[in-house]
Amino acid sequence: MARLAGMEEIAGRFEHVATFYTITCPSRMHCTLFRGNRKNPRFDGTTPRQAQAYLRRQWARARAKLQRLDVQPYGFRIAEPQHDGTPHWHILLFCPSEDARKVTDVLRHYALQIDGDEPGASKYRFDAVKIDPSKGTATGYIAKYVSKNIDAAHLPEGETAKEAAERVEAWASTWRIRQFQQIGGPPVSVYRELRRLAESVSGDQIVEAARESADKGDWAGYMMAQGGPSLRTSECPVRLMKAWSDREGMYGEPIGDLVIGVDHDGYGVQTRYKEWTIEFDSSPTMRGLIAGRPAVVGEAAQPGPCA
Repeated sequence: MARLAGMEEIAGRFEHVATFYTITCPSRMHCTLFRGNRKNPRFDGTTPRQAQAYLRRQWARARAKLQRLDVQPYGFRIAEPQHDGTPHWHILLFCPSEDARKVTDVLRHYALQIDGDEPGASKYRFDAVKIDPSKGTATGYIAKYVSKNIDAAHLPEGETAKEAAERVEAWASTWRIRQFQQIGGPPVSVYRELRRLAESVSGDQIVEAARESADKGDWAGYMMAQGGPSLRTSECPVRLMKAWSDREGMYGEPIGDLVIGVDHDGYGVQTRYKEWTIEFDSSPTMRGLIAGRPAVVGEAAQPGPCA
């Protein structure tokens, strides 16, 4: 929510507009009909994970088209299940007013690119709602979708909403579906690394501006320190700093690059100083638990190593 609020603040500074999109899968990917919960005769056996892959693929095509048009919207995407577990997406995007029509046209084209001529497709498979600031904030508009996909906190439905949120979490875990995704803007990974720094950075003004904003939880300030909303992620000045590790992983191969800090044009600031390893606890207590029995009374139950 902090990122959403920060994006909306940036949109207000630049007079960008917000649009809320809903994209749904073709009818053949639904195992049951919405009305009457009857079996869908057109169902082709698509699983929720496969339906999510379809949505990701069409989204990638839409993003590629927008890049060719030199349009860089930013916002957030939420995936949630419909009545039969098939995912659909809610997307909140900010962009300059002159680009809003292009974004909507491109998203509609790719949302209906496959089976777009089926009955009801234009009505039920794509929807775009312009956010009117006079009626409420964009963050407030999408807050209920975020909440009901996490813990349903502060929703008027109470316990019913909480039970629904638990089912949504189980659905996402079962089908390995990513529920939330940031679109555009600077990387949150760098933001999180900057929040690990307790002291100010005196050697680089850009890193310090980004660190100070991150330390205060000011996503809007962090976005501006990273070049503003129109800059692509790959063009952001402050990036992750990594170091190669030859330490073997669980499959006996080198772990490879590990994040150790942030970097701006060769000026690196280290944020991580420890390297953690997992070691087996060989104490009598642990051996007993593994064997399915409690530790023998009188045995020395020393704690195992913790690294």
